[in-house]
Amino acid sequence: MLTAEQSKVISSELSELVNRALEVQGISARAVSIEVVGHDGLIRDIRAGRIPSYDRIVTLFDFLGIDLPSNKKFGSISDPASLNSSKNQTLPHHGMATCSTQGWADDNIQREPISRPTWVADDSAFWVSTTGTSMVQEGIRAGDFCITSPGRAPRVGDRVWMKEASSDGRVAIKRLTRLTADRAYLRGWLPPLNGVQNSFDEERPLAGLAAMHPIIGVYRGQFGKKGVDVEYVHDPRKGSDARQDGLVPVSLLDAGRSGKDFPVAMGFSDDWLSTHGLKFDQVALVGMADDHMSPAIPKGAVTLVDLGKRKIEGKGIYAIRKGGSVQVRRLELIGETLLITGDSDNSESVLIPKPQRGTVEILGRVVWSGNSVSIEK
Repeated sequence: MLTAEQSKVISSELSELVNRALEVQGISARAVSIEVVGHDGLIRDIRAGRIPSYDRIVTLFDFLGIDLPSNKKFGSISDPASLNSSKNQTLPHHGMATCSTQGWADDNIQREPISRPTWVADDSAFWVSTTGTSMVQEGIRAGDFCITSPGRAPRVGDRVWMKEASSDGRVAIKRLTRLTADRAYLRGWLPPLNGVQNSFDEERPLAGLAAMHPIIGVYRGQFGKKGVDVEYVHDPRKGSDARQDGLVPVSLLDAGRSGKDFPVAMGFSDDWLSTHGLKFDQVALVGMADDHMSPAIPKGAVTLVDLGKRKIEGKGIYAIRKGGSVQVRRLELIGETLLITGDSDNSESVLIPKPQRGTVEILGRVVWSGNSVSIEK
C-alpha cells in the first residue's frame, strides 16, 4: 500500500511524463484519453493526483511512445521485484496454450502455482504455459508464461486466451482483431518461410467458446530457478490499434426478436459497466415491444438488464419472461404476493400469489434505457 506522500510523488511524475509527451506530439489530453480508455477522464484524473491501474499506465505510455519507467515506485511489472507477493498470493496454472495453426492444445498439463505479481489485482487470474510460433510477432514465444485475467472483458487488440466449448476443451492464444455480438475475429502468424512470417486471420462463433480472457502480462524465464532471470515482455502493439479498446458487445436477450425492430447488439464501455457495478458477462439488452412502461420507457426503446440482480428489492423495473414473451415491468413484493404493474394508462396491474410465482421468470433488473428520436421534416 502506497503512503500518501508516495502517491503524491508518483502522480506528479506521471503528470510530468504525460504532459511532456502531449506537448511534443501536439495532441490534447482529452483526445488521448478517449483513444486509450474510451472516455475523456484518464489524463484529467492523473493530473488531479489519482493513479490509474498499471495496465492503463502501460497502454497510455504505449500510445504516447513513452518509455516505461523502471522506478520501483510505479510497482513496475517489468521489475522482478514486483513478483514478491504476499504469502498465499499465488496464481494457479491452467495448462498449456498453443500458438500455432495446427489446432489447439490440451488444457490438462499441471504445474505448480507461481507467486502473484503485486500489480495483478484480479483474484481470479491464472497463468498458462505456451508452445508454438504463431504469436512470436505478438510478443509471445514458446516457453513463455502468460498471466490471464477472467475479471476483465476482452477488448479488441488484446492477446486472448480461449477455451473451446467442446468436450475436450482445448485452448489457444490469438490476437483479438474484431468482436461482434456472436463472433470473435482472431489473428496469428504462419510458420516462417524464407525468413518471413505472414499473418493469418480466422473467426470463431462465440457459442463455440467456453471462455475468452485477455492476456494481461507475459513473462520469460522461470520463477524460483537460481541463476535464471525473469523478464517481462511488453506487448508490441502500439496505440493506433487500441481505438476500439474498452467496448463490450452486449447482445439482445430475446433471440427471436427481429434485428429490424431492435439492435441485436450494442457496445458499452468496460469502464462504464464497472463504474455502475455491472459485470460484462452478466448484462443483456431487452427491446421494449409494447408501451406499458411509457413514458418512462417508450415502445421501441432498448433497455440494459443486470442479469445478476434477480432478487426483487423495493419497487424496481425488471425484465421478466411471462407467457412465453419477454417484458419490462415494475415489480414489487407485497408480503409473498408479486405485484406486476406498468406506467401507462392501458397497463393493468397483476397480482401473482406465491403458489403461482413460478409462472413468472425474473430475468434481471433494468439499469439503463435508450430510444430513437423522431425527426420531423
